[in-house]
Amino acid sequence: MKTSRALFLHLGILFILFILTCCSSPKGISTEKFVYQCDEGKTLRVEFDTRGEMVMLTINRRWIYLPRVPSASGAKYSDGNSIFWLKGEVATIEIDQGTIYQNCRPKP
Repeated sequence: MKTSRALFLHLGILFILFILTCCSSPKGISTEKFVYQCDEGKTLRVEFDTRGEMVMLTINRRWIYLPRVPSASGAKYSDGNSIFWLKGEVATIEIDQGTIYQNCRPKP
């Protein structure tokens, strides 16, 4: 069950990325890249699409694509297993419903 759910999720993300690529301007999707510094010395790379629809996290050579989801405050991105929640310049990240990155701020 978990394998089919994970496969469905990955196929869905690939489909979204395909649609965004095909339907975007000829120059492609514009992105903004940041390196975030978190508590306990943890760092991660974050790439936002400039339309605010998706974020890509790079953690330990792993890419995690998260679509934007409704949020009461701030910008929240989630695939159901991982969350990137941005309030102002401070982010909280939860990976695979476990690993937590707190008080993450973009490095200057």
